[in-house]
Amino acid sequence: CQSALTGAPMRIEPLAASSHLHTTSSGLPVVYDAEALETYFSTPDGAEALTGRLGKLARVTSGLGVRVGTTFLALLAGLAPPSVGPTALEDALAASPVREAFEELGPTFVKFGQALGSRPDLAGERLALQLRALQAEMAPFATADARAVIQAEFGEVAAAPLLRALPATPAAAASIGQVYKV
Repeated sequence: CQSALTGAPMRIEPLAASSHLHTTSSGLPVVYDAEALETYFSTPDGAEALTGRLGKLARVTSGLGVRVGTTFLALLAGLAPPSVGPTALEDALAASPVREAFEELGPTFVKFGQALGSRPDLAGERLALQLRALQAEMAPFATADARAVIQAEFGEVAAAPLLRALPATPAAAASIGQVYKV
């Protein structure tokens, strides 16, 4: 059969016969398999990926933690200036850095933020309001990254017609992808 989008020839294979569907181009399993994950994270590439992700998580959350922690300690110790009222901690949490941290940490955290944004009873009204922006206002990722994924998934030859037609900017972005109008 042919792709309706690119006209490139396509073939349909059973999932079990198509090993590239089980891992990313770097070898990370895309379907949960404890043994395959252990094997991947035992490799130098897997260990580097995990270390990099943990480093990013620590960097992003530590900045947010410092802001919230210093506000909390100042309130607790009575060192906050008179202009800082009892809502100072809520203000620190409701500020856009919480939303920005979720955005920077990626789709899993964005989905968590979206869920919290729909639950003001859990997150508080002010934080929920900030997190609701994750439901409708996501920044797009680089088109160069989208092109690289398309080429890796389809192969250079099959991706060529699509990549020629792909505009420089997406029409819309969401938490787990973006849309291009071709």
